[in-house]
Amino acid sequence: MLQCFFYGTGQSDEGICVEVQIAHHRILLDCGLRDISVLQTLEPPDLILCSHADPDNSRSLLVLHKKFPNVPIYSSTVTAKLIGLGSSLSLPLIQTLEWRSPTELLPHLTVQLFPAGHLPGAAIVLLTDTSDDRPHTLLYAPDLSLTNSRLTDGLKLEELRGLFPDVLLISGAYGTDRYPHRRQLETQLMEMIDRALISGQSVFLPVPALGLAQEILILLRSHHLFSGRSVTAWVDDPIADQCDRYEQIIPTFPSSIQNFARYQSLFLDSTIRPCIQRLTKRPNSFASEFVAPEFVPEIILVSEPESGQPLPALVQILMQRGDWLLLFPQTSRHRFEIPARPTDSYALPNHCDGSTLPQVIHTLRPQHVVFIHGTPEKLLQLAELDALNSRYKLHIPSSGTGLEFPIADFFNSPSVPDVSYEGELIETETEILISLPRDITADPRWKTLSDLGLIRAQWQGNSLIIRGISQRDPRLP
Repeated sequence: MLQCFFYGTGQSDEGICVEVQIAHHRILLDCGLRDISVLQTLEPPDLILCSHADPDNSRSLLVLHKKFPNVPIYSSTVTAKLIGLGSSLSLPLIQTLEWRSPTELLPHLTVQLFPAGHLPGAAIVLLTDTSDDRPHTLLYAPDLSLTNSRLTDGLKLEELRGLFPDVLLISGAYGTDRYPHRRQLETQLMEMIDRALISGQSVFLPVPALGLAQEILILLRSHHLFSGRSVTAWVDDPIADQCDRYEQIIPTFPSSIQNFARYQSLFLDSTIRPCIQRLTKRPNSFASEFVAPEFVPEIILVSEPESGQPLPALVQILMQRGDWLLLFPQTSRHRFEIPARPTDSYALPNHCDGSTLPQVIHTLRPQHVVFIHGTPEKLLQLAELDALNSRYKLHIPSSGTGLEFPIADFFNSPSVPDVSYEGELIETETEILISLPRDITADPRWKTLSDLGLIRAQWQGNSLIIRGISQRDPRLP
């Protein structure tokens, strides 16, 4: 029997914190609660695992460490650097685990981390109870993405194939929503900023200080619409501090970004165009040039204010000057209105969406699926999918509740349904190119198609059907 108690499920702004009882141990998964009073009354857990550095997964770690200084905290190496909590006496506050390496942290309890995509250092956590003849497993995936972003590679789904966890805790942040290819969405955002600047508008982007802020800044540095352009983007201190931490993990970035970093700073630099500079020298300081009436920034990125919190005073002063366009992430929960200022939204998804999340679940084929980290409406959309609820035992827990998961000794793992794959179509002067995600090669049918490497396309109504050509096809030369 596996048991979970959900102190926070991430269904609102509360953050995520889950206690797992497995192998006669109590494990705390993530510590991102805003209200930590419930954690103050806990008995010490046996250990704490942090999946990644997002605040809704990590903001309470320091409080817990002060409450339970002898309880070890583990994460990936990159996550420990991005959280930046420093050290406790002579020992690091967060101990690190290597990727993909099963480690027995407690008697009969093995922990293994897999790169989750989503954010540098983000991990999917596999817990294995070896105390019985049949191992029991729980896979914790609070945030994951199959799509490559500028600063991290997407989850390699083949690494998880064959795990068949008894319980899967997984993010359903986007519900059944589907998004276009990320590169297309990146270009759309750059075009929105470009049009605003050409029309004489300044651009204001409230963003999470970790993750999205750095993705947008590296886009400004590398996208053809802005590379080398005489434009300055100003960032507030929380974003700038996270940029400094990102500079410490450059060897973990995709090779293209590592090559880029050999010749210039990735983020804060006033000598390379476009320039990226701090808006202030220190928290709550006012540099004289910023208060001068003639100073109107071209682009400002500020960390999203907490719900109900005002914008920093300096930003409020600057927003009273000039003509501004406010750009919000489509998934932002902290929108606010500034009178007489036009607003728009953009999408740069960093979670699995409605087309890829079922694919992940069908690959893993768990007994129980627990949807977390999404609004109740989004999670319910997933639970109502016939392809999921007809094959798995689905759960949507609320904060402050617990679940027990009866585990069948011999689980008749459901057959995997046919999965569709979405790609891109590129038309050149001489040919049509179709690109598909590499995950399709994990299907055993791929080898039959790829052995010869020839396909035939045929129209059926308004649909174009693509089939492999068998070596026995009499029409082959």
